[in-house]
Amino acid sequence: MSDSILSGVGGRGTIRFQVHELFPSFQFEGKHHGTRAFFVRFYGCNLKCPECDTPQDVFDFIPLDELSSRIRSEVEKEKFPLVVFTGGEPTLQPLPDLVRSLGTAFPALLAVETNGTRPEVLEKLRDLWITCSPKKEWTKESIELASEVKAVLGMTDPKAIEFAESLNTKYLWIQPMQRKDGTYNLLDTLRFIREHPRWRLSIQVHKLLGLK
Repeated sequence: MSDSILSGVGGRGTIRFQVHELFPSFQFEGKHHGTRAFFVRFYGCNLKCPECDTPQDVFDFIPLDELSSRIRSEVEKEKFPLVVFTGGEPTLQPLPDLVRSLGTAFPALLAVETNGTRPEVLEKLRDLWITCSPKKEWTKESIELASEVKAVLGMTDPKAIEFAESLNTKYLWIQPMQRKDGTYNLLDTLRFIREHPRWRLSIQVHKLLGLK
């Protein structure tokens, strides 16, 4: 059965996903910066961050078997080394079912980008590369499960940043926040890194290049 809140089981017991878009691009954030990747962007989020820049206006219901087949076909045809589940918030979808469907011998690394509010789902996804990007709401358990933590200065709760730094997480990224007027708090971010040298600068290069 599904782990979903926003998606679920159809009338005939078919697990479905609310998918905003599927697209090829490059991962320009975190450890896998510069890696060709196939992205699955899910619809819906359980947070309402005023600074959010993720479009969440339309989606399609896609059954589990169809979504799994489309991902596998793209990876095998284009030799993508990485598949990224993003959103929205992917853990609102029945993602553990999708991962099981793709199988243990899947030829690409599976990664999930999450706000870290649903550790009970992340526990079932601990074999994936987990990028936890906490916001105002977060859980210690999710940060502990993360392969890497990406904080956004001005959007992430400072206590989440402090907790992440207290752990042995190898990859800590801090990203400037885009303000309503389109500017970034870049100088504040660089100052933060000088004061907290374990953190590395994360820039959304895909936006600068005009890519998704």
